[in-house]
Amino acid sequence: MDDTGADQEDSGVFETLSAQECAEMLTTTTVGRVGFASANGQQILPVNFVFRDGSVLFRTTPHGVAAALLAGADDVAFEVDYHDDLYQLGWSVLLVGRTERVTDPETVAELSTRRRPNPWAAGERPAFVRLVPHVISGRRVSGH
Repeated sequence: MDDTGADQEDSGVFETLSAQECAEMLTTTTVGRVGFASANGQQILPVNFVFRDGSVLFRTTPHGVAAALLAGADDVAFEVDYHDDLYQLGWSVLLVGRTERVTDPETVAELSTRRRPNPWAAGERPAFVRLVPHVISGRRVSGH
């Protein structure tokens, strides 16, 4: 590691992102991946999300695989990333925390009328999950 906080490797430079930079990256995209342990083993699912007030919010159905997160789950991971193959650069942000169902009627009503998070998947997704992170980390890579 050099004095800028970057790791030098043969194929590029890795830079650790600050919590503020991670939060900024989370607002630049609408699709992330949620990872958790379920009764059927490890799951990694793509979800449409919004990052708001320090938490990730996404919608689900009460009967799907992600429904287990509505009851509250610990050690849930959430990841977003971006990469550019041509310029060999990108970034990745990882959050780890606990999920909870959004139950406040005013918050549910307000989220239901917003454009985000709006799932791309077909079918009703009336339940909102909030991931409250206790770890936020990220890295940026540039190949040149």
